[in-house]
Amino acid sequence: MRVALSLATSLLASFVTASAGVVVIDPANGPGTDYTSITAYLLATPANGDVLLLRSGTYSSVGFAGLTLSFVADAGATVKFVNPGIGVFGGSALMVGAHGGGASLVRGIEFTTPAEGGVPLSVLGSDVGGSFVFVEECSVPTAGSSGATFGSSGRTAIVRSSFHGCIANETAGSSGYGIEGKPGAIVSKGRLAVFDSEFIGGRGLNAGLYSGEPLDAMAGAPGVMTLDGTSALKVFAGTNVVGGKGGNGASPGGCLAAGDGGDGVFVLTGSGVKAIAVTGPLAAGGTAAPGCGANGAQGQLLDHFPSGEQPAVLPGTPTTVVASRVVREGQNAELKVQDATGHHVALLVGFVPQFTTFPNFSGVLVVSPSFVLDLGTLSTPGELSIQVTVPELGPGIESVIAYVQAVSLDPQGNQVFGTPSAMLLLDGSF
Repeated sequence: MRVALSLATSLLASFVTASAGVVVIDPANGPGTDYTSITAYLLATPANGDVLLLRSGTYSSVGFAGLTLSFVADAGATVKFVNPGIGVFGGSALMVGAHGGGASLVRGIEFTTPAEGGVPLSVLGSDVGGSFVFVEECSVPTAGSSGATFGSSGRTAIVRSSFHGCIANETAGSSGYGIEGKPGAIVSKGRLAVFDSEFIGGRGLNAGLYSGEPLDAMAGAPGVMTLDGTSALKVFAGTNVVGGKGGNGASPGGCLAAGDGGDGVFVLTGSGVKAIAVTGPLAAGGTAAPGCGANGAQGQLLDHFPSGEQPAVLPGTPTTVVASRVVREGQNAELKVQDATGHHVALLVGFVPQFTTFPNFSGVLVVSPSFVLDLGTLSTPGELSIQVTVPELGPGIESVIAYVQAVSLDPQGNQVFGTPSAMLLLDGSF
């Protein structure tokens, strides 16, 4: 399906405030490179709102304060952020946040840290000037700690991303007590909307003798643990959350208990957790040593510690839209609609994110729509591809980030805000 969005041309011209400068980072120093490392850029003349266009390569850890920056892998690029540090100084592979106000986009990046290292992705920031962090198409396959932390007091959206927490290791670790399993993510502050993503908690540490001390097995880590003492809204939609298996019991001179399985989403503190179409296999408890009692308890999909803070389940099934990651002027951008069999679907398109809920719609609206594209009701297989030619962005405009979100009426009559996507539109010179 090809759509000539003539309306987009005039809209783009009017959204100069949504435009941003582009800085090309290429470790191979190919044509058009501005810097060969992010560190070199940060030591030069970083500007609030800049978009860092990343070409293929492995980048060393990045941390900064006071600026809102976007980190986007170029079309077809393979980008990895690594922090090899361990111990007290084992920091994040990327620490990002909307510190200077406005929106930050992070898309198409893999983050890793080694055993006993830091949290691969840390989203921090402050709730000023419409601050928003939009993370899409990112992954943490291995972590030295929790896969990610979301501690921004502003607004964060996580889209089509995967986070794995550290898996327990009985023989590793500098302290002689092994390495504990960690959550796929820890949420400590602010408003969070998660779409079509995956969080996997690490296996719990097995029981045994550690530095000569007998220790019971540990529970598996949750897929997500919330530590927020406020009632800030946290919504998980179409997301897979899996706790880690509990550690096995042992009997070195006496029975040591097996650990329980981890929960998918575990609310330690902080109400306001809601789930729409959340799935995940229940994590098994650890196996008890022979003659030492019961195995560990099975984990729960959604669980809580404080009274009255059980996650709430909302009705509906979300529809997904996936936009091209990076598209230049004159090129065709693609919008793929998925998971929409029998849904009446509309696409909300805008150039500024937001974080708003409506009582009659399950989920969170994360796009400030400038126009709406009504697609009607989709039949089996519930998929549609839309081609859009990117117009001229206008004089002096290097880039614009377009946000697209599906909203649908599902076959059961539920109105649902679906999975969004963010697309970087570039001037043809890049």
